[in-house]
Amino acid sequence: MNYLAHMQLSCSDDYLLMGNFLGDMLDLHETEKLPAAYQQGVKLHRLIDSYTDTHPVVSEVNKLLHPNHHKYAPVVSDVIFDFFLALNWSKFESRPLESFCQMVYQIIGDHMHLLSGRKRNMVEHMVSDNFLMKYTNIEGMQFVFNKMSARSRYVSNFPKAIEDIEIHYDEINRLFNLFYPDLVGEVNRFCRC
Repeated sequence: MNYLAHMQLSCSDDYLLMGNFLGDMLDLHETEKLPAAYQQGVKLHRLIDSYTDTHPVVSEVNKLLHPNHHKYAPVVSDVIFDFFLALNWSKFESRPLESFCQMVYQIIGDHMHLLSGRKRNMVEHMVSDNFLMKYTNIEGMQFVFNKMSARSRYVSNFPKAIEDIEIHYDEINRLFNLFYPDLVGEVNRFCRC
């Protein structure tokens, strides 16, 4: 799962949400310096990633993506799942997506003191660019995959993920709707939201 799902799965708790958001940004040493409430969010982030990576339905999606993305198929499926979460938003969240995103940006802003330097600048840019709404349409997804491709140290086919969405749209949507309720259940056992 990528940013949108991680934020939606944060049990409406500011500290869990911010720790979950920081899960991939901070190294172990930086994580250990965080107050305990944020560390719980990082643990939640890792639980979400681990559960997703080992779920048999996600493996089916990765098989669909493998011809274009090989070892990067799990990375691509994480991002694609945010697109399908946005598409199916009202099934899993009562708040409208746009107001949810604004709430997330407010929480990130309120906890920005946890970041400094380049990481802070990157997050400020992400928020000002309304990054969570990028997952709501194909143009935004193309932007996300192009950015991933530009940042990748290795040859990748990330921009081809748009073709994969178009070709496998119905099947990935079906599989997402099988998987996501399982993930929600796993998260609810962690933070009882």
